[in-house]
Amino acid sequence: MVEQGRVLIVDDEERLRNSLKKMLVMDGFTAETAENGEEGLNSLIKSPYDIAIIDLVMPKRDGMWLINEINDRGIDVGMIIASGYGTVDLVVRAMKLGAWDFIQKPVEYDLMKMIVQRSVERARLMREKREAQIQIKRQNEELKKANDKLRELDKLKTNFLSKAVHELRTPLTVITCGLELIKSELEVKGIDDSATNLDSTIDMTKSMTEIVNDMLDLNMIESGDIDLHMEEGSLSQVIHEAVGDTEPLLKKHDINLETDIKNGGTCINFSRGRIRQVMINLIGNAVKFTPEKGTITVSFKEEGDCMVASVKDTGCGIPSKHIESIFDEFYQVKGNQKRGAGLGLAICKKIIGAHKGKIWGESKVNKGTTISFSIPK
Repeated sequence: MVEQGRVLIVDDEERLRNSLKKMLVMDGFTAETAENGEEGLNSLIKSPYDIAIIDLVMPKRDGMWLINEINDRGIDVGMIIASGYGTVDLVVRAMKLGAWDFIQKPVEYDLMKMIVQRSVERARLMREKREAQIQIKRQNEELKKANDKLRELDKLKTNFLSKAVHELRTPLTVITCGLELIKSELEVKGIDDSATNLDSTIDMTKSMTEIVNDMLDLNMIESGDIDLHMEEGSLSQVIHEAVGDTEPLLKKHDINLETDIKNGGTCINFSRGRIRQVMINLIGNAVKFTPEKGTITVSFKEEGDCMVASVKDTGCGIPSKHIESIFDEFYQVKGNQKRGAGLGLAICKKIIGAHKGKIWGESKVNKGTTISFSIPK
């Protein structure tokens, strides 16, 4: 027979406690007895019980004394009061002290059995709840420790990248300047073939410098060490300036430029330098994927409570399954031959996020891609 629960009967009437024990055992309970509060307390200390049936009026240590001891010691047991002599006030006091139920003497066994079963189930549910809470607390503590460790490792990674990038940027700049100087000297001496051969090497060092600068930017933004220098101004003016900065790049790659920039009359608080960086980055990214004679369109408008800017190209496009991931750090679309480090759009996303704005992409394969962002006014 499956055990129904562990019950301790604390009563000074020997015949009553023995008969209750016998009937409870016959119904599958494990039952023990004690003849006063002191014996009951010793039993509760030695062994765990689901329920204690406590008579209020007993010689030596009575039921109220036992209830107080149970509460003071934090003993995990449900309490049922059983008394034929306790006044209403005494029963009310016992209930206020944490007793779950009351059985009137003389005891009607069927009623008592129902109360005991209900109380045992309640005791087990409460115990399971406490154990679950303890387990959750333990897991939360373990998660906190793991998160603290991850934050510590992330800080070490950030510091390492910052130092590594700083150390890389200077020699790359020196190498690029040195190569350009050698190329100039070769051209002066009329050794044009050798000078031309240096172009790809110079382009590669410049590309590496751009990647290093992007990594430094990303690292500074993530660590919170970057000052955006927010100021009130015209966003459309900054977009015009960014377009002017990139016109030589478009001419070099024989790409047409179209603009639809509506001069916004509303001045907003934003970082001129960082938004300019975003626009140059988006246009430069579009250039990478737009073929010769293709077109890049830069647009800007006020839309409701936001300023919205877009850069649209007529390039190869991006498959829909990749469009949500292009703003992730180091993400690159597989199969695309014109691949960078995968940092540019991630930096744009963080800069726009710092302005409490949004950035998103739309694309069709072999049709082109549009990258847009919005900043609240």
